[in-house]
This record gives sequence, C-alpha cells and structure tokens, in this order.
Amino acid sequence: MSDSHRHHLSTHHHRESSRHRCELFHRPPSHSPSPSSQSTHSLSGSKRTSMHVHEHYPSFHISSSSHELRIVNRDTLAEIIDEMIIHAKRVKQYSIDTESEMTNNELSLIQINSMPGDSKSIVMLIELNNLPSQHSTKYEKVCALVRWLFRLDNEIYGWGNIHRELEPESKIISRPLLAKLIDIQPHFSTWYNGARTQCWVQSPSYRINITKDGTRTIQQLNQDSFCRCHSPSPYKPNELWSLQNALKYACKLHLDKTYRLSHWSASLTSNRSRLLYTDQRKMIKYAVHDVLAVTFLLRPIMENWTFNMIETRNMKDVFVAFESIELAQLQTTIKKKKKNIDVQKLARIFAAGDSDIESISSDEEIYLHQITQQDAEPVDENYPPTADNEDDEKMELELAITTAHGIDNELIGDGHAAANYCDVEGTVDIVQLVPDPTDQQRPQRKKKIRSTEAQKEHNKKRNDHLRLFRYRYVLKRSYYYRFRLKLIRKILRHYGVLFRHVKFHGNQVIIGVKCAQDREQYEDALPSYCFDRKNYWRFKK
Repeated sequence: MSDSHRHHLSTHHHRESSRHRCELFHRPPSHSPSPSSQSTHSLSGSKRTSMHVHEHYPSFHISSSSHELRIVNRDTLAEIIDEMIIHAKRVKQYSIDTESEMTNNELSLIQINSMPGDSKSIVMLIELNNLPSQHSTKYEKVCALVRWLFRLDNEIYGWGNIHRELEPESKIISRPLLAKLIDIQPHFSTWYNGARTQCWVQSPSYRINITKDGTRTIQQLNQDSFCRCHSPSPYKPNELWSLQNALKYACKLHLDKTYRLSHWSASLTSNRSRLLYTDQRKMIKYAVHDVLAVTFLLRPIMENWTFNMIETRNMKDVFVAFESIELAQLQTTIKKKKKNIDVQKLARIFAAGDSDIESISSDEEIYLHQITQQDAEPVDENYPPTADNEDDEKMELELAITTAHGIDNELIGDGHAAANYCDVEGTVDIVQLVPDPTDQQRPQRKKKIRSTEAQKEHNKKRNDHLRLFRYRYVLKRSYYYRFRLKLIRKILRHYGVLFRHVKFHGNQVIIGVKCAQDREQYEDALPSYCFDRKNYWRFKK
C-alpha cells in the first residue's frame, strides 16, 4: 500500500470519527434497546414496559435571536419602557413565572414572555424591589406597562396558581386582576398520557405459527397502547408535574434549576449590587429560560401535539400567538354507594324460615322499588281476616322485616334486626331497628405506621417546606443592640402579635406573620419604638 493511499485512508477515518462524535454530541439520548433485546422481545411476544429515563439530557436552551430581553428596574431608560408599552398594546397572549427571595420568600421578580403575531417575542424581567421612586414619572410608566399586560381580554398562561403567586404584590398590580389567568400545570398529565397513546414508536406483539409442513410464520397481533420511547408518568394520577420533569419526560431536555434559590431582591444589572457579575448573568439566564419553558410547553398542551410534532417543530412557531382554545375540564371520579339489597343474604334468611320457598339465583338483582311497589294490591279494611289471610300477612311482615334488615346492612354497615313492630292490617307501617350484637362488625382499617427513619425523613421534608413560608409576610422594626430573641418574642406577645418566626437582619428585626391581613393589622398595632432602649429595660425586669 502506498504512503499517499495510507494517508488518504487515515484522513477519511479521522473525518468519519469526528462526524460520529459530533452526531453523538448533538443527538438527544436514545431509548432504543439493544439488538439482542429487540429480538428477544419480538420472539417472546410479551409486553415490555418503557425504559428508564436517562439521567443526562441536553440542556434546555433557546437562542437569543428568537426573543428580546428587557429588564425593568430603576436603571431602565424611559424610552425603553415606552417601547414595551407599545408592544404590550398589540399583544394579547403571555406566559408568566415568578421568583422569590431566598431569605424571606418574598415575591421579588416577575418574568413575562409575550407571544406576538408578527413581531419578535420579548421577555420582561420586572424587579419589584428595584423599581424607580414611586413619585417619579418612570414609576408611573412601569405601572402603565403592568396595566396593559394584565388588561381585560388578555390571556396569561402559567405553571402553577398564578393568583397565589401574585397575591403578595399589590403596589403595581391592581386588584382584581382583569386578565384571564390560565394554569396549564394540571392539564399536562392528561396530555402526556394521551401523547403516549398516539406515539408511533409502539411495542408490537407477535405470534409464531407453525404450519403442517414445518414452516414458521410470524404474525403481528396488535400494538401496545403506550409508546416505548417515552417513560410512563412517575407521579400519581392526582399529583402535579414539576416544570423540570415535564421538559425531561416530554421533550428529553434538562432545565437547570441551580439558581432557583437566590437573592432575587438584589439588582440584576446595577454595578452597586451585592451580586457578582457572573452570578447576575447566570440568574438572568435562568429567569429567562424558566418562563420560556412555560411557553415551550404551552402549544403542545393546548393543541394536543404529538411527540413527533415536538421533535419536528419550527422554533418560530413556538413563541408566536395562536388561536385561543378552551381547555377541557378535569374529570373527577365520585364513588357512588350501592343501594341494592344483598341477594344471597336475603335468600339464606328465606331458606331458614321456610323450606318450600324457592331459592334466589345469584345473577338476579333485587331493588328496593321492586319489593315495595311491584304488584301492590288494594286491601279492603272492612274485609274480615281469615286463616289464609293471616298467613299471608305473616309472610308480608317477614318480607318487610328481612328487607329492612338487608337495606340497613347496605346503608349503615352494621348488622341490625327488627325487634318491635305494631299490628299490621294489610301493610307494615312502622319497623323499629335496633343493633344486633350477634352480627360480626366490619374490621377497621389499620393505620399505616412509619418506621423511625421514615418518620424522621417525613418530618424533615415537612419542616423544609414550612421553612419556606416563615418570612413570606414580614414586619420590620429597628431594635436596641442589647435585645435578644427571647425578649423580642416576649414583647411581641405583649402586643398580641401572632408571629411565625423572628430573626435579626442587620440593624432590624424581621418578624414573619401568617398572611397579608395579619401584616396590615400588626403594622398599626406594633409601634415603631417597641424595641427601643426604654422598652428593653422595661421588659428586662
């Protein structure tokens, strides 16, 4: 082999390997099984479940060319706010998300993504703790922008309860909210299960047929109703999906949530911010992609896209306005209690009383109206009873008592028997029911008992969840430097303040309360001098 030919082969091999590595880098993780597992599956004909979700997925990233970024704070120019107002007047559909400060869980950032029909989409980051002065014209323009965003007939889509997330903010957002707020999170589970049934990558079942001459033929019987390329839901039927898992399972993309718990009250653009420049850039990127993820999943849920439509989507069609569609109401299952009579129990009672009575078949059903209203004959009150009539009346009385016995077993659950009844002339008027101690009571369901380690883990999760709401609604007061938390709690109880938690922050005391109404009530009831030097020596004694 010549040197030139050997060099040509090595160059060709290098290009092929480079192209192969490039394809592996850009190609999403594959869920197709190995050839050996495929052959085993096809010959066995058994139904396989979907494969486990890969731990590593490509990051969810939207190019900046598909949208424009606008950050609203005290440093924003008035001309930029005017452009945003003009843009908001033409757009009717938005997606929204919020972020809270990690130290006190106060609403600090609102992310809004517009979906225009003809212009480029805009992502707006409104910093609530860094807005212009309330007496400036720039602040009035920010309020006007928010009014246009939440005006009547606008559609704002979010992942979660938008009313609850925007409840703490009452300065620039007027109440009541006129825009139509739509939560798409509860509808994702229904769409995902439906998309799996429509997926074309399904699991076929086969049967091997052997003819008389010994030849084998493989016959495809049917296909599973769920695809093999997307895993089943990891949640229970009534549980809500997280946005991160929704992208992971539906689109095989990873949404980075590293900066979810951050100091969102600090400025994202100012040089005087306590945040580093690199942290500012990363937090802005997270906030932008968090709201774009809601927009990314919006049309698939609203228009019932298939997984193939998501993979072959055009990015320009994702962030534009679409025809408004009314989401279907979520179905709720209601368990109805049976009102029928226990047929077998009624047959055993009849058989014990009279052997000549015909036994009742198990496939027959007896309803209450069939016993009480069927073939009712009028009875002459003046007609003198005879021996035959007395026997008929006894049979009717036994039937009524047994019927009441079966109905009471079905409705109440405990055994009852008829004890006292009045004289009957043709029909039964009153049947008094008393408990029958001979019948065995239904066993009570045992309460699930956790182990010690499981109980500790449960308590830890519960405490971590409650810790997030300690400082959602806060009061701030200055304090004398000798104060300790024990004495501060004593003074708060003296003024009748029902606090959740108390801590020191700088030269102020942060007092967490339960709700916004308590904050307004205690703001007037708790004086500003409650933690001064005079009160310190007063309550110290």
